[in-house]
Amino acid sequence: MNGEHKRSSADVMVTQTTLIKRLFILSVTGLMLMCGGCFSGMSVYAQNATSSNAQHAKRISGVVIDSNGEPIIGAAVLVQGTSVGVATDVDGKFSLDVPSNGKTLVVSYIGYDNQEVPITSSSQYKITLSGTNYALDEVVVTALGMKREKKALGYSVQDVKGDALIENRTANIATSLNGKVAGMNISATSIPGGSNRIVIRGNNSISGNNMPLVVVDGVPFDNTQGVDDATTNSWGTGFSDTGDGLSMLNPDDVESISVLKGPSATALYGSRGGNGVILVTTKKGQGGKTLVSYNSNFTFENVMIQPEFQNEYGQGTGGAFDITSRNSWGPKMGTVVTDWTGQTRPLEAKNNDFSDFMNTGTSWTNSVDVTGSAAKMNYRVGLSNTTRKGVIPNNSLSKNNFSVRAGGEIIKNLTLDAKVNYTYQKGKGRPEFSASGFNPIFALIYTPRSINLHEMKNVFDEEGNILDWYSKPLTVVNNPYAATSLTGNQDVTNRVNGFASLTYDISSWLKAMVRFGGDTYGKKTEKWIRHGLISSSGYSDGRFSTGQYNMTEYNVDFLVTAQKDNIADSKFSGSLSVGGNKMNRKYNTFVATAEGLNIPELYTIQNGISQTTSTYNSQKEVQSLYALGQLSWDNYLFFDVTVRNDWSSTLPKNNRSFLYPSFSLGWAVTDMLTKFKVNVPEWISFGKLRASYAEAGNDTDPYQLLSVLSTVSNMAGGQMGVAEPSTKTNANLKPEIIKSMEFGADVRFFDNRLGFDVTYYDKRAYNQIISMPSSITSGYSAKYINAGRVDNWGWELQVNAVPVRTKDWDWNVWVNFAKNSSKIVELTEGVESITLAQPMGQNCYVRATVGEPYGQIYTNGFKYDDNGNRLVGDDGKYIVDNTLRVSGNMNPDWTAGIGSTLRWKNLSFGFLIDVRYGGDVYLQSMMRLQSNGQTKETVAGREEYYTTGKGLISQGVNVNTGLPNTVELDPTTYWGQFYGNIGNYIYDTTNVRLRELNLTWTLPDKWFAKTIIRGLKLSAVANNVCFLYNNLPGFDPECTYSTGNGQGIETASLPSTRSFGFNLNVTF
Repeated sequence: MNGEHKRSSADVMVTQTTLIKRLFILSVTGLMLMCGGCFSGMSVYAQNATSSNAQHAKRISGVVIDSNGEPIIGAAVLVQGTSVGVATDVDGKFSLDVPSNGKTLVVSYIGYDNQEVPITSSSQYKITLSGTNYALDEVVVTALGMKREKKALGYSVQDVKGDALIENRTANIATSLNGKVAGMNISATSIPGGSNRIVIRGNNSISGNNMPLVVVDGVPFDNTQGVDDATTNSWGTGFSDTGDGLSMLNPDDVESISVLKGPSATALYGSRGGNGVILVTTKKGQGGKTLVSYNSNFTFENVMIQPEFQNEYGQGTGGAFDITSRNSWGPKMGTVVTDWTGQTRPLEAKNNDFSDFMNTGTSWTNSVDVTGSAAKMNYRVGLSNTTRKGVIPNNSLSKNNFSVRAGGEIIKNLTLDAKVNYTYQKGKGRPEFSASGFNPIFALIYTPRSINLHEMKNVFDEEGNILDWYSKPLTVVNNPYAATSLTGNQDVTNRVNGFASLTYDISSWLKAMVRFGGDTYGKKTEKWIRHGLISSSGYSDGRFSTGQYNMTEYNVDFLVTAQKDNIADSKFSGSLSVGGNKMNRKYNTFVATAEGLNIPELYTIQNGISQTTSTYNSQKEVQSLYALGQLSWDNYLFFDVTVRNDWSSTLPKNNRSFLYPSFSLGWAVTDMLTKFKVNVPEWISFGKLRASYAEAGNDTDPYQLLSVLSTVSNMAGGQMGVAEPSTKTNANLKPEIIKSMEFGADVRFFDNRLGFDVTYYDKRAYNQIISMPSSITSGYSAKYINAGRVDNWGWELQVNAVPVRTKDWDWNVWVNFAKNSSKIVELTEGVESITLAQPMGQNCYVRATVGEPYGQIYTNGFKYDDNGNRLVGDDGKYIVDNTLRVSGNMNPDWTAGIGSTLRWKNLSFGFLIDVRYGGDVYLQSMMRLQSNGQTKETVAGREEYYTTGKGLISQGVNVNTGLPNTVELDPTTYWGQFYGNIGNYIYDTTNVRLRELNLTWTLPDKWFAKTIIRGLKLSAVANNVCFLYNNLPGFDPECTYSTGNGQGIETASLPSTRSFGFNLNVTF
């Protein structure tokens, strides 16, 4: 064991190079080799029969084993200096033809030291690999796309490999990260293919953005949430979610995703990196023979969870049938009535659940990628098509991705790497969320239990009238099918992103890179509403709107890197990188609306009785210079310094320039002890300590310095108006500054088969850019200020274990845990709290309050006496205290993920469980359902009251006498008293979810020995399978009405869905 530590820095660089080669080899063979199979002498991409040396080849064979004598599956065996190589089979065996110029075999495998074996006259070889003292997956992608040894880092970085995203693919690649990364919390708007809210290590900003920066192949990638309104905290204003940037990525293109969590890891991104960075690395072309890979994934989707409804009582009030009632306080099912259809028949509970309205959704993805080489250039071409049919009627999504990437040496020492990706996406019938009158779930909440939903499925009766169980139009749609067929929307997005870089090796120790990257999209949306559907002004006569949203961002950057090992023949090695970046971003929108249609159902702006348009344009530029210095001593002590200076156009001239430094230290303790000839117990494989300090930022949106007038026109009258901004700007704004410290340790045992990685962090966000309420006399509703401080601190733990590794069995287990705490330390003078979100018309506020954690939920609630008894009035109803009090917090106390893969020969099985403990949510849907008599618990006491008159008693004491309450209430009044008592509907969101299941069979290679097929794999997969524990009554804690900072609120959310399906992967 001790000798394994004696590696020079030059050896480390060789390790990085061979590791890249090794990863490619495994990417071709790994899909088959990871699950085992009867492989015999499987040829790797590089063994080229047309080689000029092939006619003189010598056949050799052998076996590769570990120090315990167990065969190593999938080890790469290469002939040094050639393109000839193979991978070992499940018995660790290999055979290959060595060309006449072959002198040495290079054998490598992740987690083991490389072995060079001279080729002798022998034809049989037995090669033993020793376990390396580095952590597995030792090379990771860090800031600016640099690949670095994990042991040299002074901060935490976590990787997710592309295979983990493909196996259990989801509509948004971010959803696939759920439970896999410690400290990353992900929530969604519950819209299929919609946006995700991602927060890493807590919320830094009160009014600003808390989402991490997304970088694809070193180029920033716009991940704006696709809610068709700038204010994603809006409530009930009728918006749909068209998806974010990550939802448009093709998982088949992704090699890996690295999550840079703290400012220490992200300081090189300056004002854009304060919330963390998600680095997406896509697949490159590889040399050798042309390889074709085909992937197909088909899944079914249905409702996973919904409220428990009652099916004993139907439409009505007070136990009597009432055709005008929107409640279910009527008579028992079976009672004969004349219902809304005009038929006289018994009330019946049939086709009346959320799931009865939903369809079985489907998703089918087919992708092909081709890799190969031409001359000195490697290339990869990828094509993917996804077609989704949502569970909501008339909801669909189609997406096409096409990518081309090529790279290689174009002239001596000059290397090109270039990629272009085109995405076309078309969404139809995306449901509106929240308390929108066109949200079908909102309609279902108010539909009595005796209404058969399927009787409204045709939407129109024989006379052409809209089928509606309610007698007249309201401000909301009553027929959920009408909400999804007589209103509708469509969005079409065309997006192009990519980059081109040139790297010139000036000398063996100096190189320079220049890169241009771009990301641009155009999104067109249309929304239509039929006349006569609702009674609201501006909607009753029909409505049509269209919008065009365009974004273009380009980045030009350069980087010069000098790297030297054993500087001046010392044990010092290091590198210095100096670079710069210029980012320019333009965004513009055009929205036109027609209220009232002259010709019914002709949905054009020109057909509108009233026509209005509005436009918005913005531009932002950030110029940056940065440097990164890395110094190591004897390959066990590592010190990094980074500095970046940003000049942002969104900040005033005097505050435009800001410096973001970082420092980090990594100390491989076991490596040092070995070099000092201190015996390290064999059961300790690796030990490392790390520490870092950094500052990063968060600047603001364009045009917050000076007032900008907006234009609004009335096309019908040819009039144009000018609108004043509602928020007063601040000419002295500064960027938010986030200062962070991080300490961690990485320890591995038993030949790297058991590992622990623990991190403690403390970060403080200063100079909050806050929109504060302003005095009416100022002429503005709010004003921007710099004030406040938000602290976040916490722990993260990652555990990896390989309990079993034999010829036929391989079992891997991993666990992650994260706990974040927060505190609003200060705001501004005279201000104790700021509201992050408030449901319209509700006595509920999600706030940032001084001295309290971020995201406290304030509500009204019951009134209590000094002994803790609920107070009841003389009318027998609880007394509501409208004084706001803390009823919960939107953030979880801690989160965890548990995953495992188990392989037996050709079969592998995997699962992922994630845990969320604590955190709270206001379930407005449950409040509405209970007050309407829809849910199961509202049945209690009805039969007795309707037959004997004995009612329900509010448990508490009379406010006047102090004696126990004895007043009996009818069930309708009893449950109705809770409506508006928000504190009664705050629920703990603790849950344990079975997130993923997969079962994979890799067919033996020998089955296809005489065919063009190189490998075939079949998988059965399931996503969002079930709750193992859920404290919410019929709702998913992850579903939210917003992707903004105000969480902890639910209303009319779509039920979450589970999916089951199959994957097919074929390599030719």
